[in-house]
Amino acid sequence: MDGTLLNSKSQISPKTLQSLNKASENGIEIVICTGRTSKEITQYTKQIPNAKYAICTNGAFIIDLKSNKRIFEDQLPLKEALKIIEITKNYDVSLEFFNENGAFLEKYAFDNLKEYHLEKFTKLLHATCTPVENVKEYMTKLGTPVDKINIFCKNICEKEKVINLCKDNLNAKVTFSLEYNAEINSPTASKGNALQNLCKQLNIKSSEVVAFGDSSNDISMLKFAKYSFAMENSINDVKQIAFKTVPSNDEDGIAVGLEMFCNI
Repeated sequence: MDGTLLNSKSQISPKTLQSLNKASENGIEIVICTGRTSKEITQYTKQIPNAKYAICTNGAFIIDLKSNKRIFEDQLPLKEALKIIEITKNYDVSLEFFNENGAFLEKYAFDNLKEYHLEKFTKLLHATCTPVENVKEYMTKLGTPVDKINIFCKNICEKEKVINLCKDNLNAKVTFSLEYNAEINSPTASKGNALQNLCKQLNIKSSEVVAFGDSSNDISMLKFAKYSFAMENSINDVKQIAFKTVPSNDEDGIAVGLEMFCNI
């Protein structure tokens, strides 16, 4: 969604929305694939009423948007989630975690979003996130697996260090979707694996799948889809593996890609 479906104002442009609705009318199944949790995409799924499914928190679960029930899960065990807190405790970062009960963000970050480069998400986080004083205590108290953990950093240098530490010390998947964040999921959770699972349920072949993305958490999904489109604003790793590059999220890249696909 961010950087792909949504423009820099966090909106779906009229042209992109029109192209999605037209695709749906022509029998194409529209699936939202996002690092966000299901509660954070409600305002957008309402704009695409024909979208029946969403792959959320980087593939940790698939939700049936009509029944609001999960039809697939691949969560991070609590033990591994708690390790992340230990790994990052000596760094000036803030943690957010997701489970089926919602999203939970450290209170200091919740009250000081600009310090963690999250000011553009102020409205969203205030509407969907619960601030907690101590993430470790709260996570332990809940005692449940975690869909995903976001690590928000104040600077790029810390982000690189934290990502490397997590990759070296966790049995988990480490990606990112924003310049100053790292995202930790189950080692087998990814947008690609979840999309493959959904396609099996719907009897859809990978050769019939079109996918759009811009960041590292999109790579597995783009590799699965035969027709993978990188947004012009994508990181280089995404452009290198994509079938084609389309205009940026501010230039209706999805609409351009769908039109291109229809002419293939």
